[in-house]
Amino acid sequence: RGNILCTASLRSHNEAMQHYSSYLLLLTLLLCGLSGAAGRLLEPRPHATTAAQPPALAKLLVRNATSTALTNATTHLPSKKPTNLVEFKDEAEGCLTWCAALGNKCFRGCLDGCTKALGAPPCLAFALKPKCHDGCTALLDPLKCLSTVAPGSTHECHLKFHSVKDIEGCKFSS
Repeated sequence: RGNILCTASLRSHNEAMQHYSSYLLLLTLLLCGLSGAAGRLLEPRPHATTAAQPPALAKLLVRNATSTALTNATTHLPSKKPTNLVEFKDEAEGCLTWCAALGNKCFRGCLDGCTKALGAPPCLAFALKPKCHDGCTALLDPLKCLSTVAPGSTHECHLKFHSVKDIEGCKFSS
């Protein structure tokens, strides 16, 4: 929920608002079907002088749907739980790339949430595999970079990730 405080970009807001009328129509049809009053909603009402306002529940549901759409647009989580160091590195770089595309306003919250969900690589598990242990500890510097990088300098972390080599075949134990 930390990203709710994040002000989404205008593009994300417009995308969410395009769905507003769809949600309202869907909610109206749902309410009409439940009440059996579909025909009465379409009849003209002579006593109504202004446009009818949606019920409070409908407004709340639409607002919640819009809020969820905006939150989802400013959040990124790893697509899968990594099973080896190559996948771990790919997911960490994915966090950086996705969140950087959100711009200055949502970058830090997105990246912090994504890297928290990813966690740290299990370097101790590779204690008896020197090549994998070295590769795993080499990932710690780029991961540290993620905690301090600014939206305009993500290339610095990408370069650090690029320098991590020899991590193929380093599977996590189950």
